Amino acid sequence: MNTATDPLAILQAYLGKADALYNLSEYKEAIEVYKEALNKEGFEPIAQEIIDKLHYGLAWAHLKEGAFKEAIDEFQKIVGVRPVASSFGLNRKDTSRIRKTAKSAQ
Repeated sequence: MNTATDPLAILQAYLGKADALYNLSEYKEAIEVYKEALNKEGFEPIAQEIIDKLHYGLAWAHLKEGAFKEAIDEFQKIVGVRPVASSFGLNRKDTSRIRKTAKSAQ
């Protein structure tokens, strides 16, 4: 198998890079990598769990940058849509809390 063309390997590489940037507190750079990965086409049916993790990481990076609306939008893409959301420990109540935090910060 050629990992350079394996969609799962490609998305995992993007996720690893974005997560590393996030962990280094390079949130703006992480946001760009998460978005770049999510803009790749044709991966949805193959790697939905990775795509959900990209949305999750992107949401947290937006929160760290104070972009609450963007964070909420990303969280809502995974909460309640697929069972994988529960593996992140998120539910609709969490997004409600995030929304309230965003409103109070404005």
